[in-house]
Amino acid sequence: MSTVPFDAPEEITDIDDIVDPNEVVSDGFLILPSGQKGEAPQYISKERNISFSKRAVKKGQYKGKPFLSVTLEFTEFEDQDGNTIKPRRPMKAWVNTLRWPNGPGKVGVKPSNADEYLSACGISPNGLTGQELYDALQESATLPVVVHIGWEERVTADDNGDYPDPRYRTGDFKNDVGEFVESITDDDGNEVKARNVVTYFSRV
Repeated sequence: MSTVPFDAPEEITDIDDIVDPNEVVSDGFLILPSGQKGEAPQYISKERNISFSKRAVKKGQYKGKPFLSVTLEFTEFEDQDGNTIKPRRPMKAWVNTLRWPNGPGKVGVKPSNADEYLSACGISPNGLTGQELYDALQESATLPVVVHIGWEERVTADDNGDYPDPRYRTGDFKNDVGEFVESITDDDGNEVKARNVVTYFSRV
């Protein structure tokens, strides 16, 4: 199991919190974090929306190297008891097709986090490039996958439009008796609110 950087905070924008009163939504605003080592709660995505954008590495040795940035949007999950869980706002995660060379003296390349996502969906990414890789990612939209959900600090953009790294993550949002709480107070007395994030994927 590996944890991959599925988040792209610079691309996140707030949307109106519009909820159909007949929908089954998560308790409160946040979906509880996934349990550890297969314990409840667990969340399965049976299908998801997928969109693509063409990008290129902006700097460094591999500047100009093209890749696909893939946006995964989740509007509902099924928990371990078969209940439908709908977040009040669609949850998004980002993967990309960048495969970096292994270290000095080693052959081959490291799997991209898009490869890891495909593997979790039951598709072998070995040997897939170009159109075949694109087609496999399209196919994955209707394949079930376990989505591991966590919490992290909800950050806002600075004056330059950049988003700072969150200081607090899942385990920090607990009260004195170990219950998850949706906001905590930092050392300066400021309220810190949590938001849901996708931490990794695994096979159903």
